[in-house]
Amino acid sequence: MKYTTYIPAFLLLLFMSILSTDGQAQELNCQINVSASQVQTSNRERFDELQKTIKEFMNARKWTNHKFKVEERIECSIMIILKKEVATDKFQASIQVQSRRPVYNTSYNTPVFNFKDDNFTFEYERYQNLNFDINSFQSNLSSVLAYYAYLIIGLDFDTFSSLGGTPYYQNAQTIVNNAQNSEFKGWKSFENKQNRYWIVEDLLNGSLEPLREGYYQYHRHGLDKMAEEEQEARENILQSLEEFMKAKDQKSFLYILEVLMNTKKDELVHIFKKAPNTMQTKAIDKLKKVDPAHSGEYDKIAKK
Repeated sequence: MKYTTYIPAFLLLLFMSILSTDGQAQELNCQINVSASQVQTSNRERFDELQKTIKEFMNARKWTNHKFKVEERIECSIMIILKKEVATDKFQASIQVQSRRPVYNTSYNTPVFNFKDDNFTFEYERYQNLNFDINSFQSNLSSVLAYYAYLIIGLDFDTFSSLGGTPYYQNAQTIVNNAQNSEFKGWKSFENKQNRYWIVEDLLNGSLEPLREGYYQYHRHGLDKMAEEEQEARENILQSLEEFMKAKDQKSFLYILEVLMNTKKDELVHIFKKAPNTMQTKAIDKLKKVDPAHSGEYDKIAKK
């Protein structure tokens, strides 16, 4: 007598689902560090819980419709420094957000975004779930984290395809709009020119698109070609600085440009330090026009 093995339909569907998603992952591989050494409290376990909760929020959530392989996840990190507990379970803090992406044909990871946000106050109770809805403001903690998740993804996409990050900046702008009636700082245009509102507003401003085109050119036609065509790659990076200037001509105080140049300044010095003297002179001149705040750093290019 022959026996057949009966597999319940739901188990078969589960098995097929596992096979179909094998090798797929969420978009972010985000390292989280919550520092609470400045907060005076005896209940320090809640900060460990907060760190775990944020890590799950950033890494387990699906932020886009794209399918990422495990090795394709965007490498990023978030450092939250709690400065004080201003009320029960309400904290004043800063958040440092960094992201990077690999450069083709090298083992080098280039920094894409490096930003410290001091306009960060949030409420958190131990074991609290972080709820997020793109269409409504749930909490400042989840809104700030989601905003930076979309910003990280948008900037990463912009470095691989021309204006590729637009849908994710639009999501970040939706979060900004939903937060307009909240009590928390960092979301409103009138507070100052150096906040979350203006970063995404300028990234989506059509007249400032040369900034994003330049950032794309810097990475895809500059860094990604450096291993094979070093001279051409440097020329393309010089051209990307021209694109940055076009954006700056449209808006003299362009905060997102300051943020990106602060992210890239050390890398730019290294890139042009090995260039011929004539190119070094051009690079120093352009860099000082684009980023006068770091003129002293760019003088290092010509120093032997």
